[in-house]
Amino acid sequence: MASSISDQEIKHRVEFIDVAKALAIIAVIAGHTAIRFLGLGAGAQFIFALAFTFHLPVFFVTSGYFLHVDRRYDLAKEVRALVIPYMLSSILIITFLCASNLFLHDMGSTKQLFKDWLSASVYGAGDVPSVELAVWPLHVRIGGTWFLLALFWARMIAVKLFKTKRPILLSILRFFLGLLSARVIFLPFDIQSGLCAVPFVILGTYANKRGWFTEKNGTEFVIPALFAVWLWAVVGFNGFSMAMCDYGRSVVDCVRNIVGAIVSSLCLILFLALIERGGGI
Repeated sequence: MASSISDQEIKHRVEFIDVAKALAIIAVIAGHTAIRFLGLGAGAQFIFALAFTFHLPVFFVTSGYFLHVDRRYDLAKEVRALVIPYMLSSILIITFLCASNLFLHDMGSTKQLFKDWLSASVYGAGDVPSVELAVWPLHVRIGGTWFLLALFWARMIAVKLFKTKRPILLSILRFFLGLLSARVIFLPFDIQSGLCAVPFVILGTYANKRGWFTEKNGTEFVIPALFAVWLWAVVGFNGFSMAMCDYGRSVVDCVRNIVGAIVSSLCLILFLALIERGGGI
């Protein structure tokens, strides 16, 4: 019978999750490096597509795996874990850039540099679909730390949805709310990116509750099927961005990217969990 992993068990059974996160971090680096070499060969395109299909989805899924939806939502704890680190990292970025510019004078006015990066920090966007959609003008983007704010919203919303009768359906509706609204106006604080990430967090929570990763329930047969779908997503990949809520240019692209993101996350984590259990394929 499937059951969720307990707090005591978590201390001894998270190795496969840790490895999944480590591989996702490597994929973030490899994928963004491959962007610089696109057009120079099939290898760069493959690495780019492979990395982008799973690296950020895995982080949201694994976060949901440890989300305690049966407990009272601890807002203060979530702020300490996600919002405070975002704020501190923003302060460090601004401090470093302004301090270095005082010596190197290679980025124009230090005062304007401070204003631009402060604005980017408050906005919180890793990127925006277009400058016209931003609430206020952005000259720079805060970059990778957008993930922290998006995860904050996604986890908060996921906990609330699990108090309802249809969390999966409502999470899908939240996803499309974030997806479609971002095409009209791109809001600050990564609210829409968080909305689009809710289904991935809920997927991780369900995986814990149903014991998908910790029980041997035919995963050695499921993994090859998931991997085949993952390859389909990689071969047809033409770019998508969780930061910008952009999952594809057409309905077909959107479906392929969403399915690929879900399937690749499950495939990777299931495979690592199978290895940890001493299984084989």
